Amino acid sequence: MRVSKSMEWRRAMLAGVAAAALLFGGGSGAGQEPTREQTIAAGRRVFSGSCGMAYCHGNDAVGGGGPKLRGREFSAETLTRVINEGVPGTGMPAFKSNLKKEQVAQVVAYLLSVNKELPGAKPAAKVDPHFGGGAAPGPAEKLKAAEATRSVSAKPWTDAPAVSGDWQAGEQLFFDAADLGNCRVCHTVNGRGGAVASDLSRLSEKPPREILQRILAPQASLDGKYGMVALTLKNGERVAGILRDENAAGLRVYDTATLPPISRHYLKTEIAETRKLDASGCPGNYAAKFTLKQLLDMIAFLKTSDPAKPAVVSLRDLF
Repeated sequence: MRVSKSMEWRRAMLAGVAAAALLFGGGSGAGQEPTREQTIAAGRRVFSGSCGMAYCHGNDAVGGGGPKLRGREFSAETLTRVINEGVPGTGMPAFKSNLKKEQVAQVVAYLLSVNKELPGAKPAAKVDPHFGGGAAPGPAEKLKAAEATRSVSAKPWTDAPAVSGDWQAGEQLFFDAADLGNCRVCHTVNGRGGAVASDLSRLSEKPPREILQRILAPQASLDGKYGMVALTLKNGERVAGILRDENAAGLRVYDTATLPPISRHYLKTEIAETRKLDASGCPGNYAAKFTLKQLLDMIAFLKTSDPAKPAVVSLRDLF
């Protein structure tokens, strides 16, 4: 089956969002067996960052561009298989390379907590074939599944309304001093903003779709100059952040556990282990934090290098 460019991009974007969840997904303390409630809570966080966007399964699994997952009947085996392997020919990517086994188990626990779990190891026939489980569908079921795929994958993207972004509204959003979690805390545009992460001034040269990808899936476009590291100190403390600088005696990192990030210095003699992370320090919640209009405003701002010639960005430019 031929996969459209928009679908390929969505898969790549989803993979990036999922990889970012490796950093922000929660868990229990070291050496402690998590409770069921802790596992479900961790799974909900991973799901929100990886699957809960409006163009995927929606907030709280109520459905969006992808199928509704809440209030259904699934087996743990079916959920685990589909999360790991994806569903060929649809917008559902494979997450086995981006999520740890523990995180997959957490997502499964969360989805089962909002559904009725089917007993037994084998998925029951009433599981939706479009999602990737159940008995082998016949011709009628295959046709129905194909129509469902088109309805949730193609129509929302090809029939997008002509909504445009306002670059001045995007500028206000980017530099909003009241929001300690917005982009200007870490990023610079045309000499304004923070120096924690990359300068975004050159994004004006990029197509709107790529800018959207960088906002929603920063993992897909990592800048090696601002790499994430995980430190394990000899006293057992763990810190993850953006490497600021390093010398023979020690290193400094921007601790991204809170925003704005805090610069911390550690002596090499204090550190038991240093690991580079294939992850971004950007929050993975911008799809939920910003409305679609706000995202268009932000992209229009980042595309505008000269206020006298403001960029015009519409929803159709994203697909």
